[in-house]
Amino acid sequence: MYHLPAMGTRDRWKPYAARWQDWIGTFIGHKGAVWQAKLSHDASTAATGSGDYTAKVWDTHTGELLYDIIHNGIVRSIAFAPHNADLLATGGLKKELRIFDLAKERPHPSSPSNTPIETVTLDASSAFEIGAGVHKDSIKFIVWTNVPTTLVTASGNTLRWFDIPTVSCFHEETLDGEIKSCEVVALAPGYSDHKDIGGGNPVLAVAAGKTVYFWEGDQFDKRTKSFELSHGVASVGLDLKGRKFAVGEEPGTWVRVYSWDDGSEIGPPRPGLVNRILAGWETVCDRL
Repeated sequence: MYHLPAMGTRDRWKPYAARWQDWIGTFIGHKGAVWQAKLSHDASTAATGSGDYTAKVWDTHTGELLYDIIHNGIVRSIAFAPHNADLLATGGLKKELRIFDLAKERPHPSSPSNTPIETVTLDASSAFEIGAGVHKDSIKFIVWTNVPTTLVTASGNTLRWFDIPTVSCFHEETLDGEIKSCEVVALAPGYSDHKDIGGGNPVLAVAAGKTVYFWEGDQFDKRTKSFELSHGVASVGLDLKGRKFAVGEEPGTWVRVYSWDDGSEIGPPRPGLVNRILAGWETVCDRL
């Protein structure tokens, strides 16, 4: 089954089961638009960033709110560390990249019956900031690399690589235009193969301006390919086994599919306004 976190425009977010093409629940609690939602590596918890100046962490099995994290501005981006749901990174309009250690304080039952639990409220000051003053625009995406001490941010038209132990930026790249999507594409263990794009390892896919970019390597520090297209790109998704990528056209209401090998367009464009394309081609992209 594919569980895809979906964003909301109101005070809620809905997880989506791609295999069944249906919503599997609704989590209510935000007082503003939900800008981004991410699942932990084991899908036991989910994190959301909202226009109500909070990030929230939810129990995906019970729907209970575990953590309510108060910020000083809109939270546009959020990400769990790989294989560690206790580390959560957030970013937003205040241009501050913060990391929270959720293990410092655990939710506990509010009564001996063990239900409901009492939500833990945290303030942004309880986190530590990475790269203070480096970002010039709001942080729209955060990606943890395969190296747990390195993460990547997308802000304006710039990708930046940060080293957590030294809380500093050690590399940056300016792209073709404003970054509209920045996602890690990976297959579950047991499904990847050395014949796949990336040799069975995760690939960072980025859309900016009229260009799509792809990075590989443990720190996503090796740009393997980029394709300049004839139109703006709102989002990009990569089919690791099928050796093709799909983009949401901007401006317009078309999804276009291209060959990974030579960049040629495959088939006619598909209609439909698309702001974001995720992995899971056999259940999502083939239906576009």
